[in-house]
Amino acid sequence: SGKVLSMKHSGGLCGARRNCKTRADALKLAQRGRILSEQPEKEAFMKMKKLICFILCLSICLAACLSACAEQADERALRLAAYRAALETLYQQHRYPNGEEADLTVKERTPEDNAFALCDVDGDGQDELILHMMATIVAWQTEAVYRYDAETGALAEELIEYPAVTYYANGYAVAQWSHNQGLSDDDFWPYNLYAYSADTQTYELIASVDAWAKARSLQHWEFDFPYPDQIDAEGAGSVYLVTPRGGGTDVLSQMDYRAWLAAFDLTEPIAVAYLPLTAENIAAVGN
Repeated sequence: SGKVLSMKHSGGLCGARRNCKTRADALKLAQRGRILSEQPEKEAFMKMKKLICFILCLSICLAACLSACAEQADERALRLAAYRAALETLYQQHRYPNGEEADLTVKERTPEDNAFALCDVDGDGQDELILHMMATIVAWQTEAVYRYDAETGALAEELIEYPAVTYYANGYAVAQWSHNQGLSDDDFWPYNLYAYSADTQTYELIASVDAWAKARSLQHWEFDFPYPDQIDAEGAGSVYLVTPRGGGTDVLSQMDYRAWLAAFDLTEPIAVAYLPLTAENIAAVGN
């Protein structure tokens, strides 16, 4: 009986161990199953969280974009209104935006000889108001470029010149002189070269350029020496007088002048669409 009892005890312990092992395995399996069952839920939750974050970010960006667009639209409307008001004052009261009088009484010309344009010539992304005033004596003929100052609501002058100006896409402008009283050949007209400055928001003079043709005169009133054949060593028959802003005049050979001019890359002129300065065209600005 002792042997039988011993065997019973032994079998009971083994069974208990087996039961414990089975329960532990079952707990592990249950835990593993729970983890596996929760994993898709976590993945779905993370995907939803990312989607919500994306939608929120997109909404914020869209709201900011719409707000910026609205501000730009408001500023554009104010700019056009200011341009229209300036044109009306010029047309009706014969006064420029700076308050100066505009003499438009010359009978040899008609009001349609005066023109204006809205065009971004300085490359700042906003249209400028360009006045092209020809219906007056030569001394009063004017080309003026104005920008709208959003802080003050007023117009600021960028350039005022004789109305023979070519604007270039890289910010330069070439303004021919009103008269050619120098000693150049007929195929050259003196001019001023400007560059737009983003710092001052104006066109700044780079240099004034004229020419001296040997065939016109061997002596030039600006110099105390005769025609410089040593500079015109290539025998082009002309030398070029380049006067930088605030500096003395440099006398250049044709080759050196062309190299100087090429450095400004004046290859993309802007086609400015001028309109006659009429009441109808003025009223259409911004409408």
